[in-house]
Amino acid sequence: MCSNNEMLDREKIKKALDRDIEIYLYSLIDSTNTEAKRLAEGGTSGRALILAEEQSGGRGRMGRSFYSPRGVGLYMTLLFPSPNETDATLRITSIAAVALKRSIYRVYGIETKIKWVNDIYLDGSKAAGILAESFMGEKEGKSFKAVAVGIGVNISTESFPDELRKIAVSLGKLGGRSELAAEITNEFFTLLDKAGERDFSYMNEYRESSLCLGREIRFTENGYTETGVVESIDDMGFLHVALGNGKSKILSSGEISVRFENKGK
Repeated sequence: MCSNNEMLDREKIKKALDRDIEIYLYSLIDSTNTEAKRLAEGGTSGRALILAEEQSGGRGRMGRSFYSPRGVGLYMTLLFPSPNETDATLRITSIAAVALKRSIYRVYGIETKIKWVNDIYLDGSKAAGILAESFMGEKEGKSFKAVAVGIGVNISTESFPDELRKIAVSLGKLGGRSELAAEITNEFFTLLDKAGERDFSYMNEYRESSLCLGREIRFTENGYTETGVVESIDDMGFLHVALGNGKSKILSSGEISVRFENKGK
């Protein structure tokens, strides 16, 4: 692993933010999303940024873990009040994906792609992941719902566990972790606030960056595995898939495998 990365700098991040957000920075934590849940359950109802140099139990979707070694990645969670909207989690994941893609380019000059629903890909391998979750909390006797958006980015990791070597990749960059954390935070909340005003133009970039559009995919739903071709992604982030039997399917969640010429997922 690269050892020349600077430590995350709370004051540097705070100065780079364009809004007032509480920042929690840890040297080692089980999971920034788990900490976000603890904060929400403890009454934190505003916007917050939780970061860690290392996670002992980093989490991904579908119960998977996220490899989080010290100092070589960005492990962060954005905590905020839940929008009053049906299917908000999927839309929030789409917002996070676009914010992350834009931020990686601004800080490192690297173009990445988006794999539905929550992964950022570089050269056919996963470089970053997103995990959006909802929690209930209580403050001053009143209950509220909060959303946590966990983001993990492999920035300078040189080696991965055996089970990840063929599917994971790092950006191959040193430094910039504090800048990236601030950039993601600013971009995410800008897009989230615009979405609250019914501005979904970010989805155009999501579609343009998609690894899935026009490709054959395999997905499992209700215990059945099917294949089809992705025809479109709507503004909610739903995947519209043409099946081989002439029918179509709309996917709002789940896991898909995309067929690449020289790669697996």
